[in-house]
Amino acid sequence: MMEPVEQPAEVKKSGRPWVDMVLSVSAVFISACSLYLAQDSSRAMERLVQANSMPFIQLGSGNSTDDGQLGSLAFGISNAGTGPARIHDFTYVVDGEPIEMSGHVVRRIIEACCAAEAETALAQADGDALRAIGADLTTPVSNSFLAAGGNVSALIWQRTPENATLWSAVDVARQRGRITTRACYCSLFDECWVAEANTFPPRPVNSCEPEDLARVER
Repeated sequence: MMEPVEQPAEVKKSGRPWVDMVLSVSAVFISACSLYLAQDSSRAMERLVQANSMPFIQLGSGNSTDDGQLGSLAFGISNAGTGPARIHDFTYVVDGEPIEMSGHVVRRIIEACCAAEAETALAQADGDALRAIGADLTTPVSNSFLAAGGNVSALIWQRTPENATLWSAVDVARQRGRITTRACYCSLFDECWVAEANTFPPRPVNSCEPEDLARVER
């Protein structure tokens, strides 16, 4: 024998129309407030997550060793933010123009900033480019992730007795702001910025695609 299904109790009315109307309006108002607070809380949580995942790329350069002596010309990149950075593009800029990043980067920087000094140094080294320029270490930065708090030495160029004059010419150009670096990077939420040495803060861009970077260069 099936037991009878218990029917839900009907909502009791006060018997006074105006009281019932006030109660109904109050219920709708409370529901609307609850919905708004839930949405606002969701937006606040989203902003908090983004803030805790935001990268902040800084670019720098120097010409001395840890003991303060002239020894190496270095260009570096660091992430001072709270989240990882997706670095899509990193380049050296000479006199406002980005250089071609393929091949020997130091030589391209030298050719762009200090062609006359390079010609003299090459002649003094009897055409030996390796002796005229010296050794360098480079680390690819484009198309990489940089964790929060991480840093990379993108370029280290050692000063030697053979390349001292050329090295100094490049360093002077760097100190005068003729040689800088630029990076385009994005967060995990696809928010993108362009960071430039000697420029603060990084500028927001739509993306790191070439057409958006071209607008930055203008």
